[in-house]
Amino acid sequence: MQQMTAQKYNQPFRWFWRLARKTAAALALTLTAAALVAVFSSQPAQTQTPPTTPTTTPTTATPDTTATVIPTSTSGNIPLLAATGCTDGTFVDTATHPIVSGVNNDLVDDCQTLVQIQNYWAANTANNNLHANHLLRTWGTGTTQKIDAWAGITITNNRITTINLQTQASFQTGGIPGSGINGSIPTQLGQFTALTSLDLGSNLLTGSIPTQLGQLANLISLSLTGNGLSGNIPTQLGDLANLTSLDLRGNRLR
Repeated sequence: MQQMTAQKYNQPFRWFWRLARKTAAALALTLTAAALVAVFSSQPAQTQTPPTTPTTTPTTATPDTTATVIPTSTSGNIPLLAATGCTDGTFVDTATHPIVSGVNNDLVDDCQTLVQIQNYWAANTANNNLHANHLLRTWGTGTTQKIDAWAGITITNNRITTINLQTQASFQTGGIPGSGINGSIPTQLGQFTALTSLDLGSNLLTGSIPTQLGQLANLISLSLTGNGLSGNIPTQLGDLANLTSLDLRGNRLR
């Protein structure tokens, strides 16, 4: 009986003791959590730095200074030639091409005609921009003083037989491109009666084709391509019996 009574009274005590132990454990856990919060809250806040995007300085392409640059003429006016140079031995070598009895031979005549043509184009200020090595600047000067050495000119049997003033061939140092000859085609070209080839292609010539070209009875090849010529094609060209090559492309002819 006493044992049952003791057990009866011990049950509330045990329940209270268990409750106390749970409360103490919960309190300890609460204190621990509070301590941890206090510790972490005392640390300085760390701000996460966003990743920086590297800056790229734009680069500017460096010009290619090794590219070939075509020089322009700085010579200004084209020097005029004196027709007397054809008779006083300046242009025509009298040892190679003697003047008989003081009368001009055919080469002298051709020389004077060529000087007239050169001076005609030289008087056109638009031709001041021709390259410094253009043949119109070299004729009658320096090592090309004698007509035998004039670029674009061929002499056969004391007569001028070829005139090649095509732009790509119009330089003492071949192959140098540049601006073409301005102006019209001189009528004096019809006086070269021994001429077999005339090339005025790829220039800046304007106006009409002179009818005087129909006087070149020995002409085999004629090229006026790539200019700004206009007007009618002279019917006199049809009288050139020896003409086998005619190139008039790149003009406004009809």
